[in-house]
Amino acid sequence: MTAHEGSDRTALIGILAYEGVDELDLVSVLVPLTKVAASQSPGFPIRPVLIGSGSKVRGSNGLTFEVTAGIAELARCDAAVIPGGAGVHVLHEDARLSKQLIALVERQAAVYTICSGVFVLARLGLLGGLRFAVHAQKRDALAGLVSAEQIGSGFIRDGFLRSIGGSSAQSYVKGLEMAYQILNEFCPQAIDYVAARLETRPSLHLANVNLPMLERDRKEREAIPG
Repeated sequence: MTAHEGSDRTALIGILAYEGVDELDLVSVLVPLTKVAASQSPGFPIRPVLIGSGSKVRGSNGLTFEVTAGIAELARCDAAVIPGGAGVHVLHEDARLSKQLIALVERQAAVYTICSGVFVLARLGLLGGLRFAVHAQKRDALAGLVSAEQIGSGFIRDGFLRSIGGSSAQSYVKGLEMAYQILNEFCPQAIDYVAARLETRPSLHLANVNLPMLERDRKEREAIPG
């Protein structure tokens, strides 16, 4: 059960921005959730917030992002998202961030990691025996931190952790797919809205969700000759 279920309050989703974050991971998960919040529909009770240690962060390819909340805001979040990026390998050295992540895990809040974002949890010893997905080229760097049996690919949900990465079998943007997974848990009624606004389709399975527009698309494709 997600933290907001059984409540009418807005779910707060903290997205971590840090020096060296991968811009695609960050933007592709942030934009769909922001569009839902910007609709101001009372039927879409979800709000993303960009969280970081400073007022601005510079991504791994030079793009700059303005942070809207400090690290302490994680204490109020129903879930946290950790995008990948070159800077993820030193995040565990941030004492304030480490404290907040440990507290999130202790209260079993959902934590979503994209690509190499899982590294900060591994270095803090928070994964236990959970299975997770990670970028295929980053697996060797986890040696000594986790067992090989824990490492998988695609989208994996285990305990508090939801992770994505490492799969070349399908063509999809990892952050966008993670945004759909977040909506699936916290605001499934907004998935069809986002799919229409972005003209995208969830590539991965979303359990127990009725997607009218996607069903229409399927029927239209089946009706095309050849």
